[in-house]
Amino acid sequence: MPRDPFYRSFVGVLGASLVVLVGCESEPVYPSYGSGAVAPFHDVAPANVESSAIPDSSELKFVDLHGQPTDLAKYRGEKNVVLVITRGLTGTLDPKATEKSGGICVYCATQTSRIAANYSQFTDRKAEVVLVFPVVKSGHQTRVVDFQAAVKTADGGKVKSFDFPLVFDPELKVVDLLGIRKDLSKPATYILDQAGNVRYAYVGSSLADRPSVKALLEQLDEINKG
Repeated sequence: MPRDPFYRSFVGVLGASLVVLVGCESEPVYPSYGSGAVAPFHDVAPANVESSAIPDSSELKFVDLHGQPTDLAKYRGEKNVVLVITRGLTGTLDPKATEKSGGICVYCATQTSRIAANYSQFTDRKAEVVLVFPVVKSGHQTRVVDFQAAVKTADGGKVKSFDFPLVFDPELKVVDLLGIRKDLSKPATYILDQAGNVRYAYVGSSLADRPSVKALLEQLDEINKG
Protein backbone atom coordinates (compact mmCIF):
# COMPACT_ATOMS: atom_id res chain seq x y z
CA MET A 1 0.00 0.00 0.00
CA PRO A 2 1.60 3.33 -0.97
CA ARG A 3 2.49 5.72 1.81
CA ASP A 4 1.55 9.39 1.76
CA PRO A 5 4.30 12.01 1.26
CA PHE A 6 4.28 13.04 4.92
CA TYR A 7 4.99 9.48 6.05
CA ARG A 8 7.86 9.10 3.56
CA SER A 9 9.30 12.45 4.68
CA PHE A 10 9.06 11.48 8.35
CA VAL A 11 10.82 8.14 7.81
CA GLY A 12 13.56 9.86 5.80
CA VAL A 13 14.22 12.43 8.52
CA LEU A 14 14.16 9.77 11.24
CA GLY A 15 16.64 7.60 9.34
CA ALA A 16 18.99 10.51 8.74
CA SER A 17 18.83 11.45 12.42
CA LEU A 18 19.79 7.94 13.47
CA VAL A 19 22.76 7.96 11.12
CA VAL A 20 23.96 11.24 12.62
CA LEU A 21 23.51 9.99 16.19
CA VAL A 22 25.39 6.76 15.53
CA GLY A 23 28.11 8.61 13.66
CA CYS A 24 28.77 10.80 16.71
CA GLU A 25 29.93 7.80 18.72
CA SER A 26 33.44 6.48 18.22
CA GLU A 27 32.60 3.09 19.73
CA PRO A 28 30.67 0.62 17.55
CA VAL A 29 26.96 0.05 18.00
CA TYR A 30 25.88 -3.52 18.70
CA PRO A 31 22.31 -4.61 18.01
CA SER A 32 21.19 -6.45 21.18
CA TYR A 33 22.35 -8.75 23.96
CA GLY A 34 22.70 -12.36 22.86
CA SER A 35 23.26 -11.20 19.30
CA GLY A 36 25.57 -8.32 20.26
CA ALA A 37 24.86 -5.45 22.71
CA VAL A 38 23.42 -1.97 22.40
CA ALA A 39 25.93 0.35 24.02
CA PRO A 40 27.51 3.40 22.40
CA PHE A 41 29.00 4.97 25.54
CA HIS A 42 30.25 8.57 25.79
CA ASP A 43 33.75 9.58 24.73
CA VAL A 44 32.99 13.04 26.09
CA ALA A 45 31.72 12.55 29.63
CA PRO A 46 32.65 15.34 32.05
CA ALA A 47 31.92 14.70 35.73
CA ASN A 48 28.25 15.30 36.53
CA VAL A 49 28.40 14.93 40.32
CA GLU A 50 30.35 17.21 42.66
CA SER A 51 33.10 15.39 44.55
CA SER A 52 32.10 17.24 47.71
CA ALA A 53 28.74 15.43 47.63
CA ILE A 54 30.44 12.02 47.88
CA PRO A 55 31.21 10.37 51.25
CA ASP A 56 34.84 9.82 52.20
CA SER A 57 36.20 6.76 50.44
CA SER A 58 36.90 5.13 53.83
CA GLU A 59 33.13 4.74 54.22
CA LEU A 60 32.80 2.71 51.01
CA LYS A 61 33.07 -0.83 52.33
CA PHE A 62 32.48 -3.98 50.33
CA VAL A 63 32.67 -7.77 50.53
CA ASP A 64 34.93 -9.78 48.22
CA LEU A 65 34.10 -12.97 46.32
CA HIS A 66 35.09 -15.02 49.39
CA GLY A 67 32.77 -13.10 51.70
CA GLN A 68 35.58 -11.17 53.38
CA PRO A 69 35.28 -7.44 54.13
CA THR A 70 37.33 -5.22 51.83
CA ASP A 71 37.61 -1.50 51.17
CA LEU A 72 39.56 0.90 49.01
CA ALA A 73 42.09 1.90 51.68
CA LYS A 74 44.57 -0.74 50.53
CA TYR A 75 45.15 1.17 47.30
CA ARG A 76 46.04 4.46 48.97
CA GLY A 77 49.52 5.65 48.22
CA GLU A 78 49.89 3.07 45.47
CA LYS A 79 47.17 3.26 42.83
CA ASN A 80 44.36 5.33 41.44
CA VAL A 81 41.03 3.51 41.64
CA VAL A 82 38.36 3.35 38.95
CA LEU A 83 35.25 2.32 40.88
CA VAL A 84 32.53 1.04 38.55
CA ILE A 85 29.15 0.36 40.13
CA THR A 86 26.93 -1.90 38.06
CA ARG A 87 23.17 -2.10 38.40
CA GLY A 88 23.47 -5.47 40.15
CA LEU A 89 20.85 -8.19 39.91
CA THR A 90 17.95 -6.07 38.70
CA GLY A 91 14.40 -6.81 39.74
CA THR A 92 15.36 -8.19 43.17
CA LEU A 93 14.10 -5.30 45.31
CA ASP A 94 10.83 -7.22 45.63
CA PRO A 95 10.84 -8.86 49.11
CA LYS A 96 9.74 -12.12 47.48
CA ALA A 97 12.76 -12.20 45.18
CA THR A 98 15.09 -15.18 45.59
CA GLU A 99 18.59 -15.98 44.34
CA LYS A 100 16.90 -17.26 41.18
CA SER A 101 15.11 -13.95 40.58
CA GLY A 102 16.33 -10.92 38.71
CA GLY A 103 18.16 -10.19 35.51
CA ILE A 104 21.59 -9.16 34.31
CA CYS A 105 22.00 -5.68 32.84
CA VAL A 106 23.36 -6.02 29.30
CA TYR A 107 24.82 -2.53 29.40
CA CYS A 108 26.76 -3.39 32.58
CA ALA A 109 28.06 -6.58 30.97
CA THR A 110 29.13 -4.66 27.87
CA GLN A 111 30.81 -1.90 29.87
CA THR A 112 32.68 -4.50 31.92
CA SER A 113 33.73 -6.37 28.80
CA ARG A 114 35.20 -3.21 27.27
CA ILE A 115 37.09 -2.35 30.43
CA ALA A 116 38.43 -5.91 30.63
CA ALA A 117 39.57 -5.80 27.01
CA ASN A 118 41.52 -2.61 27.77
CA TYR A 119 42.61 -3.43 31.32
CA SER A 120 46.32 -3.06 30.57
CA GLN A 121 45.71 0.58 29.62
CA PHE A 122 44.34 1.21 33.12
CA THR A 123 47.25 -0.52 34.85
CA ASP A 124 49.66 1.44 32.65
CA ARG A 125 48.14 4.55 34.24
CA LYS A 126 48.73 3.27 37.79
CA ALA A 127 45.06 2.47 38.23
CA GLU A 128 43.10 -0.47 39.56
CA VAL A 129 39.57 -1.11 38.38
CA VAL A 130 37.17 -2.24 41.12
CA LEU A 131 33.81 -3.50 39.88
CA VAL A 132 30.87 -3.40 42.29
CA PHE A 133 27.92 -5.79 42.08
CA PRO A 134 25.14 -4.55 44.41
CA VAL A 135 23.02 -7.22 46.11
CA VAL A 136 19.87 -6.83 48.19
CA LYS A 137 20.40 -9.81 50.48
CA SER A 138 22.52 -12.88 51.11
CA GLY A 139 22.12 -15.53 48.44
CA HIS A 140 21.97 -13.14 45.52
CA GLN A 141 25.79 -13.17 45.30
CA THR A 142 25.62 -16.53 43.57
CA ARG A 143 24.22 -14.84 40.47
CA VAL A 144 27.55 -13.12 39.87
CA VAL A 145 28.39 -16.26 37.90
CA ASP A 146 25.66 -15.27 35.44
CA PHE A 147 27.10 -11.78 35.25
CA GLN A 148 30.58 -13.11 34.50
CA ALA A 149 29.13 -15.32 31.77
CA ALA A 150 27.31 -12.32 30.29
CA VAL A 151 30.54 -10.32 30.26
CA LYS A 152 32.26 -13.06 28.26
CA THR A 153 29.54 -13.10 25.58
CA ALA A 154 29.01 -9.32 25.42
CA ASP A 155 30.64 -7.14 22.78
CA GLY A 156 31.18 -10.01 20.37
CA GLY A 157 32.70 -12.38 22.94
CA LYS A 158 36.15 -10.79 22.92
CA VAL A 159 36.85 -11.27 26.63
CA LYS A 160 37.51 -14.70 28.13
CA SER A 161 38.25 -13.51 31.67
CA PHE A 162 38.85 -10.31 33.62
CA ASP A 163 41.61 -9.71 36.13
CA PHE A 164 40.38 -6.78 38.20
CA PRO A 165 38.60 -7.17 41.56
CA LEU A 166 34.86 -7.80 41.61
CA VAL A 167 33.22 -6.97 44.94
CA PHE A 168 29.72 -6.97 46.40
CA ASP A 169 27.72 -4.19 48.04
CA PRO A 170 25.54 -6.16 50.51
CA GLU A 171 22.13 -4.65 51.26
CA LEU A 172 22.95 -1.71 48.97
CA LYS A 173 24.77 0.14 51.75
CA VAL A 174 27.26 1.86 49.44
CA VAL A 175 24.58 2.50 46.83
CA ASP A 176 22.51 4.31 49.46
CA LEU A 177 25.52 6.23 50.79
CA LEU A 178 26.10 7.51 47.26
CA GLY A 179 22.39 8.18 46.71
CA ILE A 180 22.20 6.19 43.48
CA ARG A 181 19.58 3.53 44.26
CA LYS A 182 17.39 2.59 41.32
CA ASP A 183 16.66 -1.10 40.73
CA LEU A 184 19.20 -1.69 42.21
CA SER A 185 21.60 1.07 41.28
CA LYS A 186 22.05 3.69 38.64
CA PRO A 187 25.18 3.00 36.57
CA ALA A 188 27.96 5.02 38.19
CA THR A 189 31.71 5.48 37.81
CA TYR A 190 34.09 7.17 40.23
CA ILE A 191 37.83 7.74 39.96
CA LEU A 192 39.89 8.14 43.13
CA ASP A 193 43.46 9.35 43.08
CA GLN A 194 46.28 7.68 45.01
CA ALA A 195 45.47 9.77 48.08
CA GLY A 196 41.92 8.38 48.09
CA ASN A 197 40.29 11.61 46.93
CA VAL A 198 37.40 11.38 44.49
CA ARG A 199 38.54 13.23 41.38
CA TYR A 200 35.80 12.18 38.96
CA ALA A 201 32.18 11.13 39.44
CA TYR A 202 29.68 10.24 36.75
CA VAL A 203 26.19 8.88 37.43
CA GLY A 204 24.16 7.77 34.45
CA SER A 205 20.64 9.06 33.87
CA SER A 206 19.79 6.04 31.71
CA LEU A 207 21.05 2.50 31.14
CA ALA A 208 23.45 3.47 28.35
CA ASP A 209 24.55 6.76 29.91
CA ARG A 210 28.12 5.80 30.82
CA PRO A 211 31.63 7.08 30.09
CA SER A 212 33.55 5.11 27.49
CA VAL A 213 36.94 3.52 28.12
CA LYS A 214 38.48 6.41 26.19
CA ALA A 215 36.81 8.97 28.49
CA LEU A 216 38.05 7.18 31.61
CA LEU A 217 41.61 6.90 30.35
CA GLU A 218 41.65 10.62 29.58
CA GLN A 219 40.51 11.35 33.14
CA LEU A 220 43.34 9.20 34.50
CA ASP A 221 45.84 11.02 32.29
CA GLU A 222 44.70 14.33 33.77
CA ILE A 223 44.94 13.01 37.33
CA ASN A 224 48.43 11.63 36.73
CA LYS A 225 49.67 15.02 35.56
CA GLY A 226 49.58 16.02 39.23
